[in-house]
Amino acid sequence: MMVATSNGVPHLVPAAATAFAGPGRAVTPPPPQQFPATEGLVHRRLSQPPPPAQLAFRVTQMTAAPPRLAPARTPPLQLQLPGTTDAAVADAAAANAALAVLPPPPPHRTRSSPEIEIRPAAALVRQRSKSPSTQPGTVVPPSTSYPDDDPVALDSEAQFKGETLELSLLPEFDSVSLDSCDLPCVTHVQAPPAPPRMLRDSSDTTDRVPVDLIAVIDASRSMLGHKIECVTRTILSIIDRLSELDRFSFVTFHTFSKRRVPLLRMTPENKSRVREALNNFHMSQGTNMFNGIHTALSILNSRRHRNPIASILVLTDGQDACEHLVDYTDRCIKMLNAPVTLHTFGYGPDTEGALLSQVAEVGNGRFYFVEDDSQVMPAFANCLGVILSVFAQNITLELRSIDCDILEIHTRNPPQRNECNRVLVRLDDMARGESSDVPITLSFSQRDHCLDPCCLHAAVTYTLPSTVIKMSTCAADLCVPRVPLPMSKLTEAVRPNCEVQLQLLRVRVAKTLQKANNLADQKNFCGAQRRIEKALKLLDLSSVGATPAARALRQDLLAAITRIENPANYEAGGRQYFQQQLRAHWTQRATHVSSLYETAMQTSLRSTMPSPVTVPPPLPSDSQALPL
Repeated sequence: MMVATSNGVPHLVPAAATAFAGPGRAVTPPPPQQFPATEGLVHRRLSQPPPPAQLAFRVTQMTAAPPRLAPARTPPLQLQLPGTTDAAVADAAAANAALAVLPPPPPHRTRSSPEIEIRPAAALVRQRSKSPSTQPGTVVPPSTSYPDDDPVALDSEAQFKGETLELSLLPEFDSVSLDSCDLPCVTHVQAPPAPPRMLRDSSDTTDRVPVDLIAVIDASRSMLGHKIECVTRTILSIIDRLSELDRFSFVTFHTFSKRRVPLLRMTPENKSRVREALNNFHMSQGTNMFNGIHTALSILNSRRHRNPIASILVLTDGQDACEHLVDYTDRCIKMLNAPVTLHTFGYGPDTEGALLSQVAEVGNGRFYFVEDDSQVMPAFANCLGVILSVFAQNITLELRSIDCDILEIHTRNPPQRNECNRVLVRLDDMARGESSDVPITLSFSQRDHCLDPCCLHAAVTYTLPSTVIKMSTCAADLCVPRVPLPMSKLTEAVRPNCEVQLQLLRVRVAKTLQKANNLADQKNFCGAQRRIEKALKLLDLSSVGATPAARALRQDLLAAITRIENPANYEAGGRQYFQQQLRAHWTQRATHVSSLYETAMQTSLRSTMPSPVTVPPPLPSDSQALPL
C-alpha cells in the first residue's frame, strides 16, 4: 500500500499499481480506489473493534514543483487515527517495505518521496502548514529514521568497578549556639580522578565508556573562508582522539539540513570517510539552526545500537532564523528515549550568546564563546575532556533536615521541596575529577539543650554511564553540636571553614555577574560596574581572599569590568563573555579562558591539541585594488 492524493484528499493505493519505466521516468498509475482518510477507513479494514491505543500516520503529499526551482521539502500532513490493531500495523509496515524498494522520483516531478510512518500518538506534536520558524507550538519530534549506524561494543560496565561518587557535608563552624541562628553549610560531591592511562591516551577506552558524538556545522555563507577551515581542522583533531569504539557523524545546516555521514565507528577507514565528507560539502544562504539540531536528534533517536554517552556539538557564527529555537530544542530533547548533552560554540562577536547559552542549558551542556583563532582548540579540548570522561549521570541530591530548617539553597537548578522536610536538587552530569558543591543555609530555632547533634541527612543517587542501567547511592550526615554560648562569641573563637567560604564567594560572583549582565543589557553600564566593584571589595575583605581560587574569581571579575567599560566593548563580545562565565561558575566547570575548575583530563587534551594556524586575509583582486 502507498499514499497518494486526489483533490487534496489522501487515499491508499496498492504498491503494485505504481511502477517505474526507468530511472527518472514514472508511469501514471490507474485511477486508484479512493477511501476518505477518516475513522471509517480503519474500521472497514478491521475484523474487530479497534483498541483505545492510538497510532499516527504520517502522510507526505506529492505535488509538482516548477521545473526551474530546486526541490524543497514541505512539512508533512499529520493525520491522527483513533484506533488500530496489529493488522493495520502490518499493512503499514508492508507499505513501507514496498515504498523502500522504489527508486527515488525525479526532483522536478515531486517535492518529496512518498512515506508512511507509524508513531505513538502520545509522542506526536501536530505540524501545520507553516514551518516551525514562523509558527510557535508546531514542533515535530525527532522522527526521521537513520537506522544505519555501526554496531557498538557489547559490554561497557567494567570501567567503573569499585569507583563511586563521594559525598561529604561541611559546616562553616563546628558548633552553633543554643540561641536561634543560621549556619551556612556545603554539600560536596566529588568524582574519582582520571586514571593515568586515560590522561596519556584519550582514545584508550579501558577506563572510559565509548561515546556517540555528532557535530552540527553551520554551512551558511558567513562561514566561508577562514571560519569553516578552522572548524574543519578542529573536527579532524577531535576524530583523531576518538577510539574505534567511539562513533561520529556530522550534519550541516543553512536554510535546510543534511546528514553527511552515518554514525560510524572511528576506524581508520571511517576516519578517512569523514575527512572526505568534511572537504566536499557546499555552503549556502540562510541559518536555521533548529533544522540541524532536529536532524542530529533524529540520528540519535533512531539508532539501532547505543553507546552510553551521546553528545551534540553545534558550531555557528550567526544569528538564527528560528524564533522559538530554545522551546523547540527543549521539547525535542524531552521526547528522546536516551540522555543527551548539547554543547554550543559561537564564533565571532556577532554570535547570539544569550540564545546559544539557553540552547546549551536545555541540552544540559555548555556554551563556548570563540572570540578569536587562539581560542578554538582550547574550547574544543575543554569540551571533549568532559565528554570523554563522564563518570555519573542523572544525579539527584536529597536533603532532609533534622531539628532545623533548610532556609536557602544556592543552586542554578531550582530545588523541589516535598513533605517531611525533604528537598531534591538535580545536579549536572559529572566527569572524572570534577566536583559539585551546593551551599545551603540551615536555620536553628532556640533550644534549652541539644538532644541530637545530627541536623542534616544527605544522599546522592546517580547512574553509571553503562549499557546496563545501575543506580548507586552514597549518603552522609551532618552533626553540629549546640553549645550554651552566643553565636557572636563562637564566631570569634572558632575559625570558619575555608572551603565553605570559597563556595559562598563563588555563588556571590555568579549572582554578581548575572545582575551586571542584566544592567548592561539595559544600557546601565555604570551600574553594572559598581555592582562588580562592590563584589571585588567583599572578596578582598574575605578571610580566604588570598587563596588561588579566590584570586581566580577576582581575575574573572576584573575581566568582566573591561567588557562593560563602554557599549562598544559589550557589543563586541562582552555579552557572550558574561553568558559563558556565568554558567561556568554555577556549574563549576572550566572554560577555555579560565583554568578555574579545570580537570586533569581537560589539561591533558589542551596540551595535546594542535595550535591554530593563522590564515592571512586574501589579497584584493584587480577590481578591488587598494588605493595608492
